[in-house]
Amino acid sequence: LPIDFSYPLVLNHRGAEEKRKLSHELVLKLRQLSQNEQVTLFTLFLAAFQVLLYRYTRQSDLLVGTPIANRLYPHVGNMIGFFLNNLVIRGNLRGNPSFRNFLIQVNGTVLDAFENQDLPFERLVEELAPARYAGRLPFLQAMFVMHPASLNKLELDDLEINPLDLDYGWAKTDLTLILSDKNDGVAMKMVYDCDLFEAATIARWLAHFETLLYGIAQNPDQSVDLLPLLPEAERQRILIGFNETVKDAPVDLCLHQMFESQAAETPTRLALVSDEDGDFGSRGLTYAELNAQANQLAHYLRKQGVRAEVLVGLYLERSLNMVVAMLAVLKAGAAYVPLDLANPIERVNSILANSKVSILLAQSNLAQELDSKGMRRIDLDLEWERISKENPDNLDIPLDIDNLAYVIYTSGSTGSPKGVQIAHRGLSNTIKTLRQIFDLQADDRILHTVTFSFDAAISHLFVALTAGAAVYLVTGDVRLNPSELACMLFDQSITHVSFPASILAALPDVELPALRTISSGAEACSTELAAHWVVGRRFFNIYGPTEVSIVAACAEYVSGEQKLPIGRPIANLQAYILDGYFQPVPVGVAGELCFAGIGLARGYLDDPALTAEKFVPNPFSVEQGERLYRTGDLARYWPDGNIEFLGRIDHQVKLRGYRIELGEIEAALEEHEMVKQAVVLILQNNGGAQPILDKHLAAFVVPEAGATLTKETLRNHLKKSLPDYMLPAVLLFIDELPLKPSGKVDRKALSTLIDFQTINDEIYIAPRNAIERLLAAIWVAELGIKKVGVQDNFFNLGGHSLLIIRLKTRIDEIFQLQIPLRSFFEFPTVEEFTNNVLRKYQQPEKLERTAEIVLKIAQLSETEAQALLEQNPAYQNIQVKSNE
Repeated sequence: LPIDFSYPLVLNHRGAEEKRKLSHELVLKLRQLSQNEQVTLFTLFLAAFQVLLYRYTRQSDLLVGTPIANRLYPHVGNMIGFFLNNLVIRGNLRGNPSFRNFLIQVNGTVLDAFENQDLPFERLVEELAPARYAGRLPFLQAMFVMHPASLNKLELDDLEINPLDLDYGWAKTDLTLILSDKNDGVAMKMVYDCDLFEAATIARWLAHFETLLYGIAQNPDQSVDLLPLLPEAERQRILIGFNETVKDAPVDLCLHQMFESQAAETPTRLALVSDEDGDFGSRGLTYAELNAQANQLAHYLRKQGVRAEVLVGLYLERSLNMVVAMLAVLKAGAAYVPLDLANPIERVNSILANSKVSILLAQSNLAQELDSKGMRRIDLDLEWERISKENPDNLDIPLDIDNLAYVIYTSGSTGSPKGVQIAHRGLSNTIKTLRQIFDLQADDRILHTVTFSFDAAISHLFVALTAGAAVYLVTGDVRLNPSELACMLFDQSITHVSFPASILAALPDVELPALRTISSGAEACSTELAAHWVVGRRFFNIYGPTEVSIVAACAEYVSGEQKLPIGRPIANLQAYILDGYFQPVPVGVAGELCFAGIGLARGYLDDPALTAEKFVPNPFSVEQGERLYRTGDLARYWPDGNIEFLGRIDHQVKLRGYRIELGEIEAALEEHEMVKQAVVLILQNNGGAQPILDKHLAAFVVPEAGATLTKETLRNHLKKSLPDYMLPAVLLFIDELPLKPSGKVDRKALSTLIDFQTINDEIYIAPRNAIERLLAAIWVAELGIKKVGVQDNFFNLGGHSLLIIRLKTRIDEIFQLQIPLRSFFEFPTVEEFTNNVLRKYQQPEKLERTAEIVLKIAQLSETEAQALLEQNPAYQNIQVKSNE
């Protein structure tokens, strides 16, 4: 059930109740329907209750309990005593049956159950042996009770009898619906567990049940998925009230025009500075300089035939030139396609072929392997002298705000990257809105760390450049090093930063007095993490698919909230949470999150089928041509209109900030001639010390019959077409894929085949000296597994770049070194790292002695360790921070 609070370890069964009464007119219609179908009113109400639960849970196979008097036999009929038994009534709503057909099914099930009512519930539990949880009734979370009208007519000689309306202070199950058939209608009472539900939720559910019953009475042949559920007032509140986001001032400027306006206002202010030469003090551009250089390149591009709707590829390092090129393409009226240098060359060439870019802006030392046939390649480093002679003034060309601004490629479920087409209108709306939300000022400093092939890079850049603020562009490996990022935030007095949750969680806890705003996006952020970083500053949780112009919803975190939502839709966007039939779901109920408004992408480049599937006509708009984007994300409304993100409907996942289609990895695996089938899952290594960092990809591969396929061969094959973040950490060969009865792959069954201990035991060579024992112990602690051999690859065991940072921090502290980050990637085994890295920095004797000291101290308490250090002069430079 969609509960309001998490299940406690032990339920105390503290109960409460909400009441509502059904009108006499409605009950008459339902009674007539039950008579026509030759079922009891009890059966009809039970069937309706099961439909209600189905609509809340999307679970088509339901169990509902009901008490039975169990007085089948004449000799117990008139006995005083308690013979009550619980019956479990199972309902099957697969295939979206009409209510009338479902009612017939329920009637048969009820009659069968009544015939076997003398089988004790306890015997059922004993025979089926379900999983048991402390304080919870087996099988049943919901009960249904109906008191017949005959209870009100009970008469005994010399006694006056009045019904006693008990106020339930306890709840046997999560939810119990109790109906009492009275002369003037039917009284409803819903008893609920206060540990799980709020009173307002239960009051809404009773209103939903009444609305559902009206729909059943009016049209019993309607399918159960299309029966009305929301009272009109609640429907209007969800569809309209939660979406009052239209702003009076429409966006009428393209993104670069917003920048040009700011450059004219603050020409001498610092716009952009980078650490290309090792620090932020050497390279920078004012607003006037950045605008002039972008104008010169834009004039040059116009001479090369660049016009509106033309696609220009960008294959450049993170640098000032990259920003200049982006602006220049927009100023020339075209749209840019950013290409990630970290991607395999085959993937880059695939994107170039799909996008059919006419001009490629590149660097001569990077683009040699690119397949640039059919396009004009401009190497900026070689042609800049010629470009610098162009006119530095703004271009005067007619531009339409609905022209294309960029095409960004994301992971594709079909096995190929898909190009998302974004126009200026939605982009400018996002930038303008975020600038207002963050309250950016001209004296702000924004740290920019996002890869330019991701859309968040645009918002981080232009929110600042349209407000007169300065952007600090981080270019090197420091972008993945939380310790160095923290130093940078302090040293450069950064006021605003945006990090995914995984980076934010790894940042050291240091004082950052200048930092006044943090935003987090790209992956789910925990309330605990937000609570930690909100102290002394503002904290925003950002949500947005690429298809909705970067940001679709935003929430400012306020300390004390139970959970961190993704917020409400930003200006001029509308959010809808819908079921599989595009019906709005009630508050608190999970559904697919969809968006409408000016931020929607045009669609996917040269993929009309996928565009039609994901961008559908908007059923809630009267405007011709209005569309709705289906995100594929599960979400639910809070009563105040905020949206809570719940996960993915399909198999697209977010891993360390990257959006990954598992189907793309599967397609790459199946391209290998020796692979018959492949399935990829994202799994959680729950043994990890920090679960947010311990998600990893696991691939299950069925080789062709007789094939001699090795994991190393398969990894090398994948490296040719997939970026590092899409490479599975675990490869498992199996004989066949487990299937569901429907013939689909049973992914849950696959996940049970993962055994980290078994994987770790495949090739195990124990540590042979103190250095290897210490390194292995650190590997074990970070990976959350039982043991590590000296030849085990850190990444094959589930490691990734963020854990490498933690690894580096520990090892640097222990051995008093500053080891380059790349060394951990180049030598990912204990043996390689010891021989090729550590022994280059220190003598083996010193390394061994340090490792022995640390291993010895690790066995002691802090007091014992401190005493040992004080007694031994050789240890005088060693400090014990904690038992860890």
